Amino acid sequence: MRRARTDSSNEKSRQQVHKGMSLRDAERSRITYLLAVAVVAVAIFAYSSVGPASSQTDAVTRTATAQYGVVQSTVSGSGTVEPADELNLGFKTAGTVSHIYVSAGKHVSRGQLLAELDPKDAEVTLEQARAALQSAEATLAQEEESEGEAAGGGSAAPAGGSSSAARAAAGGAEALTSQTSTTRTRQSAATREANLASARAAVSSDKLALESDEQAVQSTKLYAPESGTIITLSGEVGETVSATGTTKDATAASSSATGSTAAGAGAGRGGAGSGAGASGSSSSSSSSSSAAFAVLGKLGSMHLVVGLSESEIGQVKVGQAATVTIEALGGAKLAAHVIEVASLPTSSSSSGVVTYDVTLALDQLEAGLKPGMSATAEVIVSQEEGVSIPSSAITGGGVTVIDAGAQVRRSVVTGLAGNSQTIIRSGLGAGEKVLLPAITSTGTGTSGSSGVLSRLRSRIGGALGGGLLGGGPAGG
Repeated sequence: MRRARTDSSNEKSRQQVHKGMSLRDAERSRITYLLAVAVVAVAIFAYSSVGPASSQTDAVTRTATAQYGVVQSTVSGSGTVEPADELNLGFKTAGTVSHIYVSAGKHVSRGQLLAELDPKDAEVTLEQARAALQSAEATLAQEEESEGEAAGGGSAAPAGGSSSAARAAAGGAEALTSQTSTTRTRQSAATREANLASARAAVSSDKLALESDEQAVQSTKLYAPESGTIITLSGEVGETVSATGTTKDATAASSSATGSTAAGAGAGRGGAGSGAGASGSSSSSSSSSSAAFAVLGKLGSMHLVVGLSESEIGQVKVGQAATVTIEALGGAKLAAHVIEVASLPTSSSSSGVVTYDVTLALDQLEAGLKPGMSATAEVIVSQEEGVSIPSSAITGGGVTVIDAGAQVRRSVVTGLAGNSQTIIRSGLGAGEKVLLPAITSTGTGTSGSSGVLSRLRSRIGGALGGGLLGGGPAGG
């Protein structure tokens, strides 16, 4: 009985505790709601009073000092660095490739064996040529040893007791017989000479054929005509190749498909002597780098072909200095000069822009420079020495000079206008300061409604312990 009363008492206590907590939660929710309404009202009031975040524009005054120096005008183009001297290597006889002894990128020496064709067919043809020559020589020897047909000796004299008529008749017959015998001798000699001439011609022809076939056997081996580096190697073992021979790469002087003309004596600087003394090299106008068995180049002499527009090409001349930038080598800058200017356009884009090839020889080389690397060339088409200022400082034929803190407008006579600087020939001296166009900067203010809301948030959040605007709900 006492236990039942105790349980009933505990249950009532728990109900009273839950009821008290519910009342406190309801009161806290009501306070939170009222504070939220207050925050929204204050935010609306702050936005209407202060307005949105403000922005401001400041003008930054800039000046530049006139300096004495050199101003250059340049035109630029891009391309790839290639060896100046390139040879398209190929066999001088057709056949099947049996051996290749080099690879792309390998340095080779003059006379080094590079590849071989299967020589069996050429050797069989050579043996046949030798047999034909031996037969022709035997025929000639036989003709030379033969005496041919002998000349006739005439008839015997008639008897002494013959009558005059008989002697006359006999004499006429003798004359006739002697004439017929002499005619037969002349024909035999002509035939013999003709046979000898034919036999001698056959021997000469077979000798030439033998020499050609001997050369064909030798041509189954491809040797390096000069020292250099194998740039590309397109041949493969088992491949059947045609007789192309070794030629100078026409694209080494220009990338123009329509051809370009060397202008001036400087055009020979990049490729003199390439393959001139190559032993066993032959010329074939139908050869091209795409059909070459291999391409041999001299990396000690490099060039660059760039395309320039029709508005720029008229300013470019052979011998002009240039600067070549190699991005792959950390932007290394190398001295160069123009050696060739195309006389015919290279291409025309869909927009109608026509370009011309300009070939430059690199006067400097950099460690790590390789064929095929992208490069940009700036050709100096004109330059002038004198007082110069940034071109942007010149407006309306004059400049604004900063004189004792005051801005004074002054007329000037300009000279060469470079890429960014302009020569001042009169009206301004070195050391004077000129005004540059101002740069405007835009900034955003933070003292508007965002600042008000931030302060309200911190205060209310502190009061509520972060229950509404800050963190999670307050603990009970």
